[in-house]
Amino acid sequence: HESGRCWSMNLVVRYNQDNQRDYEERAASQMINFLTKKTSPDASSMIMHKAHKHGGHNQSIGST
Repeated sequence: HESGRCWSMNLVVRYNQDNQRDYEERAASQMINFLTKKTSPDASSMIMHKAHKHGGHNQSIGST
């Protein structure tokens, strides 16, 4: 088993939840890094150019 994925009966629920959250945050970070590398640099520069050309500002996904 991978670190953070095993629920230990010797730990209180809070520590198990913290361990699970840490594991999920690391996994999400790895997925983001992988997907960022898979994204074409040409596509990102085209989006930036289009936003700048139309006077808009570039806003990352999920931000307000």
